[in-house]
Amino acid sequence: MANTKPEFLDKFFEQIESQVQFGDSKASLLVARDAILLAVSGGLIKMVSGCRGGDFAVSCIVPSMTLGLATTAAALLTLSLACGLLAARPAKIHNQPPSELFLLSYIARIDRDAFAKKYMDASPDDLTQEALRAIHGKAGYAARKFRLLNTAIDATLLSLGFMVATLVVAICGRVAA
Repeated sequence: MANTKPEFLDKFFEQIESQVQFGDSKASLLVARDAILLAVSGGLIKMVSGCRGGDFAVSCIVPSMTLGLATTAAALLTLSLACGLLAARPAKIHNQPPSELFLLSYIARIDRDAFAKKYMDASPDDLTQEALRAIHGKAGYAARKFRLLNTAIDATLLSLGFMVATLVVAICGRVAA
């Protein structure tokens, strides 16, 4: 366990950074999975569209409950995909980074000697404040990422329910006919 404040801050920052990386991994998997499910959903829409043979056009679509269920599933998957992509997106702070010593996009934009001087001139209290700002900013970014992922996962789960409902209604309709 960390024995000093700087060691504790370092461990805390590492913990938050690992959560951001965990969120990025989840977002990548979610985007890939949703893309596959969206293709499946498109096939389901085509299947229940009412179009005959290999045709599939707006002019041959017959509105039905199954088409509504399949379309809802596709819309939810699209929402999930959008949320997953937003979660995977880099933080906007990097577009115009403030001058913070622990923000990589700021460090990369300044001269190496200017960075070294700024760091060397900073007192331990200044460095602690900079680290706390970085931790707070990274925590806010991680929280936003996980809110988007939560919405994406919920939308994917709902879409799966709509896809199953589509199949159940379509099969029951065929059996009853």
